[in-house]
Amino acid sequence: MANKIAKGALKSYLKMKNPGYAILLDAPWGAGKTHFVKEVCFEDVNENAVRYVSLNGVSDDLAFRRALLKDSLEASLAKRGAIFGDFLSRKLKLGDLGSLARDFLEERLIASLPMTLIFDDIERCSIEPQQLLGLINDFVEHKDKRVILLVHSEEHDRKDAFLKRKEKLIGRTLKIEADLDVALPSFLAAMDDSRGRKYLHEHKKLISSVFEQSGHQNLRLLRNALRDCSLVLDRIEEELFLAKEPTARFVSTFLALSMALAKGEITTQALDRRDSWKIAVSGEVEEDLRGLNELFKRHEGADIYAHSGSVLSKALCELLFVKGHAETEALNDLLKSTRQFDPQDENPLWKRIVHWGDFAWDELEELVAQGEDYLFEASPVEAGPYLHIADGLLRIESYGGLQTSRKELVAKILQRIEFLAGSGGLPTAEMGRRLGWGKRGNHFSFGGYGCDANADFLEIMNAMSAAQLSIYEGEKGEQAKKLAECFGSDLSSFLLAISYAQDDTTFYRVPIFHEIDVDGFSQSCLEYLENGQGNALGQVFEKLVERHNNNEEWQPEIKWFCLLRAKLEEGAIHHSNLARAQLELFFRYHWKFASPEKDKAG
Repeated sequence: MANKIAKGALKSYLKMKNPGYAILLDAPWGAGKTHFVKEVCFEDVNENAVRYVSLNGVSDDLAFRRALLKDSLEASLAKRGAIFGDFLSRKLKLGDLGSLARDFLEERLIASLPMTLIFDDIERCSIEPQQLLGLINDFVEHKDKRVILLVHSEEHDRKDAFLKRKEKLIGRTLKIEADLDVALPSFLAAMDDSRGRKYLHEHKKLISSVFEQSGHQNLRLLRNALRDCSLVLDRIEEELFLAKEPTARFVSTFLALSMALAKGEITTQALDRRDSWKIAVSGEVEEDLRGLNELFKRHEGADIYAHSGSVLSKALCELLFVKGHAETEALNDLLKSTRQFDPQDENPLWKRIVHWGDFAWDELEELVAQGEDYLFEASPVEAGPYLHIADGLLRIESYGGLQTSRKELVAKILQRIEFLAGSGGLPTAEMGRRLGWGKRGNHFSFGGYGCDANADFLEIMNAMSAAQLSIYEGEKGEQAKKLAECFGSDLSSFLLAISYAQDDTTFYRVPIFHEIDVDGFSQSCLEYLENGQGNALGQVFEKLVERHNNNEEWQPEIKWFCLLRAKLEEGAIHHSNLARAQLELFFRYHWKFASPEKDKAG
C-alpha cells in the first residue's frame, strides 16, 4: 500500500503526549496530503480532538489567530458580538469595546484548542517564514501540542528561507505520493450512476496508466478530468462502445489533454495545431508546440497528434476544450467521421504486434501467423492497422525472427497493396487528403503509436498512400456528380460542403469542380438567378473563390470557372437584355475569380 510508512510514522506521532517537535508533510499540490492527514488523524479520535487550519491568504498575526478559530461556534459568536459592541460603544463614545472583548475571548479559545493542530497551505501564507514558524512553534514548545504542517515546498515563494528556519520546529519530514488506489474509488463514487461512470469503473487500469504517464501527482487534476470525461461518455451512443480500442484511446487522449490544460502545460490555442507533424518528432520543436510534443512523448497510445485517423479530431477537441461543450449529435457524428469506431477488441491485432516484444515465447509464432494472415489474406483492410502490422513484421525480420527474407517480404506486401487497391480492399483517401493515418516525410503514426520509417517501410507507406489516392481519383467523378446535385437542390448544404473544416472533411481544399458538367452547373446557376436568389448564389461564389490559390493543382478548376462564366453570359443573353444586365451586376459584386492567365503571371 502506498504511503504505508508515512501513515505508520504519523500514527506513532499522534500517540505522543508531549512530542516537543512538529511533523512536516511535504508533497505536491493535488497529491492528496490533506485527505491523507485528515484520514489518519480522524481515524481513531473524535473530530473535535483535532483542529484543521488553512493558512491560505493569511498575512499577519491577527489573521493567523482568526484562521485558528475560523470554524468554531464560539469564535463566530465573538465576531458578531464584537460588531454589535463596537457599534454600541462608538455611539457612547467609549471606543471599540466590542473588538477588545473579542480579542480577550479569542485568547481564551486559543488556550483551549485541541491537542492536535494541522496547519495546511503553508506555501500560500504571506507571513515571513521566520515569523510564521515562530507563531507555530509557540504551540509546540509552550503549549505541548502535536503539530502537523502540510506544504508543497517546491512552490514556496521563499523556499530557501523556509527550509533554513524549519529545523528548530520540525522533528521529522514525511513524504507521500499520490495514492490512486485509495483516491480513485472515492472519485468514482462521487459521480452519478451512469454509462460514463460504469466505463471508468471498468477501466481503472487505463486511468492508472494515463495518470502515471502524465508525470505529475496531482490527483485533483485527475479527479476533475475524470468527472468531465464521464459526462462526455454519458452522451456517446452505446453502439460506439463496441469499438473498444478506439473508445479507450479516446478516453486516454481526453484525460491527457484535460490534465495538461488544467496544469498549464498546453494552452487552448495550441490545440489548433494538433495536426502539425512536428508534434511527433523526437528532436527540438518550436516553442508553441513544445507542450504538445512533450505530451506525445509521454502518452503512448493516445492521439495527441491529430492526423486524419485520430479518434479525437481537432473539431471535436475545439468543442470539448475550447468552447466547453459538444452537442450530443455533433459529438457522435464527429466520432463516427473518424472511421475508427467499428466493433473491435480493446487489444486488436495491430496493437499486439506493436508490442510483440512483450509476448511470451510460445505465443510469438501464433502472433506472427495472425499478422501474416492479415497482410496477405484479409480483405478489406484498414490502412493504419495494415501498416502497423507490416512494420511489426519487418522489425521481427530485422532481428532474424522470420524465415522469409526482407526483400521477399517487402515485395509481397507491395504486391498485396496493389491487389487490394484494385479489388476494393483498401479505403479511399477521403477528400484526397484524409488517409486515416498520419504520414509526413518518413514519419508514420496511427492509434497513438508512430515511428520514423526506414527505406523499406517508407516504400510500403508510399505505396499505401498512392493506392488510397488512386482510389480517390477513381471516385472523384461520382463525388463531383453528388456535389453538383447538392448545388442544384440546397445552397445551404452546398455551402457547408465547400466551407473550411478543421479536419478536411469538406471540399474547401479540394479542386473538384473541373470534374462537374459545366452545362448542368450553369443551368442551375441561371435558375437561381432567374428566381431572384442572386444574393444567396453570390455568397456561394465568394466562398468558392476563397478556396483558390496559385498552386498548379488549382489551375484546372480556375479554367473551369472561366468557362462557367462564358456559359452564364450565353444563358443570360438568350433570356433577355435585362437578364444580361443583372448578370453583369452579379459579376461586379460576387465574381472574384482570377483568370488562368493572371494566375500564371502571378
